[in-house]
Amino acid sequence: MTPPSMFKNLVQQILKIALIFIFFTDCREISSDKKAKKVNLVTSDSSIVIKENISHQDNLEIARQFAVDFLPDTTMQGGMKKMNNFPDSVVKAFKAIRLDRHNQEKYLTLLYLKIYRGHLQCCHQSYELRVKPNVVGIDSIADPLVFEFNLITKQFDNNKRIEMITSGLAHSWVESNKRLLKYDLIKKEYKTIKEIEENITKRKYR
Repeated sequence: MTPPSMFKNLVQQILKIALIFIFFTDCREISSDKKAKKVNLVTSDSSIVIKENISHQDNLEIARQFAVDFLPDTTMQGGMKKMNNFPDSVVKAFKAIRLDRHNQEKYLTLLYLKIYRGHLQCCHQSYELRVKPNVVGIDSIADPLVFEFNLITKQFDNNKRIEMITSGLAHSWVESNKRLLKYDLIKKEYKTIKEIEENITKRKYR
């Protein structure tokens, strides 16, 4: 074999080796990319699951914070309106903690005491709480938190027509269950309501 031919063959072999090396390198990179994408996808999916599956503690905190921070409308224009336009996140949170009866009862009681207090401060009386009054039972879609509260208190027969559910339902519940007064915020609202009722009786707001 002449030197030029030997050189040509050597170059061809080097090129073949180089092509084989490039091919396997590309394959490894593609495989790595696929694995990386798979990992990212799993991470992304896991994040979505975490966001969707809110923990009991998170739901409890949403319910607690809403009840504690809630301020009723005490104006003549707004105070008479039904207080049932709660955020979806709050409704979902109260439903989610249904098995935690103690805390659900506590925060719903506080919430409806505040609503009753607002009605008294505004208009010196209680008002119907439901969007759909005078119907059989309590509509769990239209009036979800009234429905949840009644699951605890059983003040109304959900199989019968209910003519009226007033905003004083939480106050009546505390009257019969004084253990709730151990919670300072409920005790504070209850005391304020008593003072307002006494003033109304004495016609101090007339």
